[in-house]
Amino acid sequence: MIAAINAVAFNGGGQLVIAGQFTNVNGVARGRLARFNLDGTLDTAFTPAALLPAGTVLNGVAVDRNTSSFLTANVGRVVIGGTFTNVGAVTRGRVARLNADGTLDNTFLNGLAGADNTVDAAAVQNDGKVVLVGSFSTVNGVSRGGVARLNADGTLDTGFLNGLSGADA
Repeated sequence: MIAAINAVAFNGGGQLVIAGQFTNVNGVARGRLARFNLDGTLDTAFTPAALLPAGTVLNGVAVDRNTSSFLTANVGRVVIGGTFTNVGAVTRGRVARLNADGTLDNTFLNGLAGADNTVDAAAVQNDGKVVLVGSFSTVNGVSRGGVARLNADGTLDTGFLNGLSGADA
């Protein structure tokens, strides 16, 4: 059986990032997430292999390419969404951000609950905010009906969808 690739993103520098159910690429452990160089070779500097637990599925991947002069440190970081509840030994409720080398970004969603159910897709806006969609009903403990937006640090953007119910299915 071939493991699925569920999402793809470009990092702005031409590199391709893929996410899904696979555990290796070309025989190299990559734990459901891999990045490729411009020539199509595996980027060996990006090493997320041991971060996601067995059985995890990544459904969404996005690369931060924001244009905010205040958030340039986040450019190139990878946002992932899926079924996981931890990344490495750190609790992360179905959404996390990785540094450019594939390690967990501890400044994002630090100490927050994340989503209460699967995140199916993620996107990073030009201002560094992260949009999530999925089968969740709350994010960081606040009702969000399958659609939510996070600030660049992973806190819930309470000005987005505030007072609205979100999607019904």
